[in-house]
This record gives sequence, structure tokens and C-alpha cells, in this order.
Amino acid sequence: MFYAQQSSLTQPLVTKFSDRYCKLMSFAGRWFHSDLKYTSPIDIQEDGDDLIIDCFILGNTRVPTKQFYCNKTNTAKYSTAVGTVQTNAIHWSTGEKWFRDPIGLPEKYTAVDKTFPDLTEKDNFAICFNIKYQDMTLNDQWKTDPFFHWRGTYFELQTNGVPKDDKWSSKLSEIADETGIEQVKTYVSKKLGTIKARVFWSPGKVKRWGKDVYWTGSEKRTTSENLLVRKDDDSWQLHEIDPKGNFTEHDLPKELLSRITYTSFKLVGPAPADCAADIYIYSDEKGMNVFSEAAWINGSTVVRKSGSCEGRQISYVPSSFKPIRYVPFALRANFLAAVHKVPSCGLTGATLMPDSLYASPFSKELAHEIGKEFGRQATSHNVRVMSSASMRGHMNLMSADHDFTQGFCENRGCQAVHFKGSNMVALHGEAWEMEHGVSYMLEEEKADFSNHAKEAALMASLSSPKSISFLANGGPTVAINLCRMLLLCGTGRVFTFTGLHGKGGTSGASGAFKAPKEKLEASIAGMRDLAPDFFTQLKVPTKGDEIVKALESKPLRLLNWENTAVGVTEYILRPDAPNKDVKPGVPEAHVEEYATECAKELCKALYGGGS
Repeated sequence: MFYAQQSSLTQPLVTKFSDRYCKLMSFAGRWFHSDLKYTSPIDIQEDGDDLIIDCFILGNTRVPTKQFYCNKTNTAKYSTAVGTVQTNAIHWSTGEKWFRDPIGLPEKYTAVDKTFPDLTEKDNFAICFNIKYQDMTLNDQWKTDPFFHWRGTYFELQTNGVPKDDKWSSKLSEIADETGIEQVKTYVSKKLGTIKARVFWSPGKVKRWGKDVYWTGSEKRTTSENLLVRKDDDSWQLHEIDPKGNFTEHDLPKELLSRITYTSFKLVGPAPADCAADIYIYSDEKGMNVFSEAAWINGSTVVRKSGSCEGRQISYVPSSFKPIRYVPFALRANFLAAVHKVPSCGLTGATLMPDSLYASPFSKELAHEIGKEFGRQATSHNVRVMSSASMRGHMNLMSADHDFTQGFCENRGCQAVHFKGSNMVALHGEAWEMEHGVSYMLEEEKADFSNHAKEAALMASLSSPKSISFLANGGPTVAINLCRMLLLCGTGRVFTFTGLHGKGGTSGASGAFKAPKEKLEASIAGMRDLAPDFFTQLKVPTKGDEIVKALESKPLRLLNWENTAVGVTEYILRPDAPNKDVKPGVPEAHVEEYATECAKELCKALYGGGS
């Protein structure tokens, strides 16, 4: 049975936009009949002011778009039937329904087509596997979560196991584990070298998430290497290689082949109506120039409207693609300057398993409640944008970036922005997805896998004189950001929520990691390297002694649960002087109380102790 997305069936076409925006409604794509399902698809293409409809009812016909669709009544007319139009469905007067294909890419652009993939250097010899969480149900033998492990970009290998394109081969050690590299070379040359096949590799997620991370009850870790194998008989398999060299093979059904596609597309048809609803938060002072472009993303695949982008042409945006904002590399400095002008609440924190010893078991609830309470008081402190670096990883995790911003967005007039880099999204797909707020994808240079672009945008959001910053748990990365936040934010506006700590009572967010002077200096130098033209103008100290002196007047404020109330302590970040004050997390019974009291302290800082 064909199922359209739930939101598509229940949400009518947006009518609050003007007729000008309603005309952007695109019917192009593949649709399915409610009775015939996949057996007789309906293909609609746009040609100027006409629609070319290939349907089993009337065959291939050309219909003027205005004759097919009336935006004033939000109805469609085809043959003798009249239909009510919803975002991805048409309910006809005959009782039948047409549902837009939830994936929607033409088959010629997916592994369903026997000629796929036709790769060139513009593709960096890579394809995407945009597997979905619900795809786990396709095979009862999948004892782990393929959604996390298999998704992402797969680059083509030569017969010796070396990537074809230098984007991947030149920086392979930055995205793949050394053991995994050797295993894949051996496997491709010895195991697959005896058959005719094209092989594509997606390195295990160990370089991004660590070797001990796993997402389900299974023991499968992020060190497993993933290979898509296109055999000579046009069939596809997914091969997994574990750290011991053991391998498993999975035959991929047609449903999954439609998830394997190219990395990018260029939209040559009209943009969907949701493009008009994008919130242009960052622009120049007159609001005339917006330093980001409309784009849409599904997993690791991006559709862009800009005339300057490369990619295969597509005349519509598939309904499974979600709108984002895309920041071209050439506009990065202008974009960061615009970000700097908007007062924000920037945050950094851990992404952890729910049973992690390094966080409170109630971290998710705590972060959500604190974000919600802080947003509820926005009329007092007037900070209405919360910024994150978008590191969620998986929907079942405790993620500071997700949980704080989700609570914040529940308040009217409050918005979240999520910064992410194009290469990391390519590698890991929906690990970077947020279902709320506005996502900004910063284009990275071809072989830049440093993951620094998002940090540059996050730090730019903190540099506004009226900004504030939060820290919650975390390790070395959070410890690096602590130094940056203290120097960028106003005095008394950098906070750590120790209520989210585990029983150990310490974290990188509380300054518990030893930081030599050289490391402090490197953290600031590294920040300036992210965007030299922008950060040089901020006049942040860069030499070790200058940094230490500036930090003396920039205390970290820790919000602690002291038995019955929130208490505030301060810590000065100094070289080789980690914070040894142990502050365990807040008990479950006081989650809401802690969140409320924390929000009050934050407001005091903005209009009392802040400068």
C-alpha cells in the first residue's frame, strides 16, 4: 500500500501567501493513484505555461497550468473531475486521490535505473545513500540501525581500493580510520577483485562520533566500513566489514535503490511555495542583500536554485526534500558579518547516549525546559535567536544542539538557526538534520573536512554585543569553545548548566579539562583561521599572555543545583588550572524548578551583570 507523508495529507496548501506565491505551486514530479499504487504512476512535467501529464486515464496530454489549477479556489481540474489540492495530494470528486511520490526523484537519477550512476569529475565520483529510519522494517535480519550506519556519501573506488577522486583520496585519513582503510583495500582487491562490479565506499562514522558509539541495543560500532556494490547483473548489495575483517552482504530491494542517487541537483523549474516562507534572518543593514540562497536537502543530496550551482537539472523539488539556506563559499565573509549583527543565544554541548555516564539521565528534559523558559522570557531579554552547530547525530540521542533549541522555538517570536558544513552533511546525511528552526549550510572547499565552517558561524553569532552563550557537558571540543566564548561574549554572559552533569560532576563545559597556554592560543588562532577577514576585525587577543590576561576579567558562570535552589559560582579559565569543583546533576523532581531558576539568572546577566 502506498502511504503519503502524514503531514502531506493533513496540511492544506498554504493560503496565507499572496497569489504571487501560490503561483509557485509545482505539480511536476511523479504521483500515484490511491487504488493502483505503484503499478501505474502519473508523471507530470512542466513546459512553459503548460503541464504535460502522462496518465493511464488519458495517456500523454498537454494541459495549460491555469486550466489544471485555480489558485483562488485551490482546486484542480482534470478530464471531468474536480479535485481539492493539498501540499502533496489531490482529492478528486470521484473519490480517488493522487499522492505525490514521497521520494520523488526521477528513476533515471537513482539506482533503480540500469544506467545509474553515470559519474563525472563534477560528481567527485560519488553517490548518496539517503536511507530513512523507517527502512529498518524492510528486512527483519537487520539487527542494527542501518539509518545511522549506512546513510551518507559513497565515493567510487578503483580496483586497488583507492578512491577515484582526489577530494577523498587526498584527505582520506581525516574521514576514515587507518585500520578501516587497509581493510577496505584488502577486501576490494581480494574479495571483490574476482567479480565484475563497481564499488563505492562510505567510511565508518568513527572519525566523527568516536569508536564506542552505537545507537541501538546491538553491539555494532561506528568502526564498521560500508560498501555499495553494483554487480554486473545490475543488482546492488551493501557490504559491511567489521574491525576484525568479518563481512556481511545485504541484497538491496527496489525501495532502497530509490534512495541511492546523485549528490546534487540544479532546480530549473519553479520553487515550491515553502521557499517563500523562508525567514531571511541574516542580510545587510538595509535588508536588501541576503547572503544565502534557497536550497533543499534530503539526506546528503542537495537541490539548489542558484544559477551558479552545478548538478543535474531537475524541474521540481521532490516532496521529501526539506528547505534550508545555502551559503556559497564566496559569500561566507558577508554572511558572518550579517550573523554578527543579530543578538543570539549560542550554545555548545554534548551529543550522548541516553544511558551515558557523562550526563544526567534527564539531560534531554533539562535542556528542553531551560530553552523553553529562556524563550518564554524573550520579551524581557529580547534575544530571539538561538544558534547551534547542528550536531544531533541520531533522533534517539541527548543532543544539546537539538534539545535547547527545540524548547526555545516553542515560544512565539523565537527562532533557532542551525549551522552546518556542506562536506560533513555529505558524509553523514541526516546526522545533521534538525526538524525545527532554519538550517544554514555553509559551502566548504572541495577537500575541507575540518568541520570548522559551522564553528565559524556559531562564534560569529556570539560576537554580537548583546549575545549570550550556553555550555552543557561535552569533552575537548566543548573545552576549546569555552575559551572562544569567554573572549567573544560580554562579561558575565557565558553560562554552564551543571545540572546536566552526570554523577561525576565535571565536563569540558565546566572547565574540567587541563588547558596549557599553547592550547588556549591554538583555540583562538584556529578560530581566526576559520574566517580570517571576519575574525581579524573583532580584535580578539591571539597571543598566549594576552589571552590569559583577557580571561582574568571574563569568568565562566556555573549554574548549580544546591539542594533546594540554583546557586551561581564563577571560574576563571587559566592555563593548567582545570576547574576541580564537582557539581553533579539535578534530581528528576527538580527539573522544571532548575530550568525556571536558570532562566531568571540568565535574564539578570543580560540586564544586570552583563556588559
